[in-house]
Amino acid sequence: MRRLPLTFALAASVAATSSAAWPRRAEAQPVALRAPDARGRPFDLEALRGHVVAITFASRYTHKEADEVNRALAARGGTVVVNVVDLTGVPSIFRGYAKRRAAEHDEEGRVVHLVDDGGDMRRRFQVEPTRRVDIVVVGPDGEVRGRFVGTAELARALSLVDTLRASIATARE
Repeated sequence: MRRLPLTFALAASVAATSSAAWPRRAEAQPVALRAPDARGRPFDLEALRGHVVAITFASRYTHKEADEVNRALAARGGTVVVNVVDLTGVPSIFRGYAKRRAAEHDEEGRVVHLVDDGGDMRRRFQVEPTRRVDIVVVGPDGEVRGRFVGTAELARALSLVDTLRASIATARE
């Protein structure tokens, strides 16, 4: 089985903050995520530093909800959605097709799809994409700012995204 080259570090505290400034927490670490995208090209979350990023996790069982969540998040200008597609339950003979289908939904500068072939990202981010769509919001400083679950908490995730985007605009003025 081919393993995805992947590294990451999650902040010890993932509580969302609504303050305009992002106070540095001594224990916080930027999220590091490196993996091939659905087309096999290298992806490094570090390249998106300075942007608000929403990492979503989906599978064949939750793809309809993920599509709705990803559309809503990507509609927020300046927000990049990184959708991690877990291939649990997809027979190996169809995995190539699944990767191509995921890649077809990429939107340059707005949505990129990564493929979790072996469940590494699922385990490391402690998410359950076969049961629900998890949303991890990463601030422009690269730190996790909030964790949410699917459409039930989408409004809260969008509110945090808007707050972070407004803070970027304020910082640029």
